[in-house]
Amino acid sequence: APSVVVTAVSAEEIARTLAWREPMLELSGATLGELVAAFAQRSDRRLEIGDPALGAVRIGGRFPPDDVDGFLHALEEIYDVKAERRADGVIVLRKAR
Repeated sequence: APSVVVTAVSAEEIARTLAWREPMLELSGATLGELVAAFAQRSDRRLEIGDPALGAVRIGGRFPPDDVDGFLHALEEIYDVKAERRADGVIVLRKAR
């Protein structure tokens, strides 16, 4: 039988390995308006929709509720959304084109 090797692992490595178990925001067909509200409940970051038509856009995927930056990056790359960061800390979502 193969021998078992025990090694020390940092808290960060453990957290990364177990991250899949953390609650995720399920974005399966939710509107952008619903998702902005969900992130507002779970994060201290404020998001607003600057273009009313964006509020009805349906989004798919999964995100950790505290990964606002990852969510914004996906919106900018996939959904042609521009995230405008205001001086007061509010992030306003607008159609990029």
